[in-house]
Amino acid sequence: MLLLYHIFRFLGRGCGFSFAESGEILADYGGTVKLQERKMHLVDKIVFGKEKTNPSFTMIHDILVEYGGKLLILDTKYKEISRFEGNAKYAVSINDEVKQADLYQMVSYAWKRGAKDVYLLYPMFRYEEAEPNFPYAVCESPNGNINIHFIRMPFVFEEDGEKTKQQLICVIKSIFGIE
Repeated sequence: MLLLYHIFRFLGRGCGFSFAESGEILADYGGTVKLQERKMHLVDKIVFGKEKTNPSFTMIHDILVEYGGKLLILDTKYKEISRFEGNAKYAVSINDEVKQADLYQMVSYAWKRGAKDVYLLYPMFRYEEAEPNFPYAVCESPNGNINIHFIRMPFVFEEDGEKTKQQLICVIKSIFGIE
């Protein structure tokens, strides 16, 4: 949960964390951010004969963002994955290090909400510079493609808090196309 709150404080207003000025990144550009959104179910009803149940399997999105007329779903993961930049075998790293269940989860979220882009957020290794670009997987479908982005984020445990803050702001702006 710590990575989730660390990232959320940079995205939405009123989070009460120490980096308050950067907590308004998307709000300053007309975006809205919701944490742990629970207003949707994977299954709307179960039908058996003439009986129907209430919705079940509540979907809990870590971070739900509306920005620039788009809906984006971000999900934080708590394991480090290999650096993409300079890694000729980045596709092998993704196949070996990303859990298939996480991909199914994100595709389900995107399909249910009609989103085209979803983001898996991983912490960077300590003392590492942020990467300028990130890979994404394309889930092709006759109903429209879904892009699953793999983003490695600066994390709070760096010794240089100001540098971490600036790297995180740059990554967030990159995700949302903010200059």
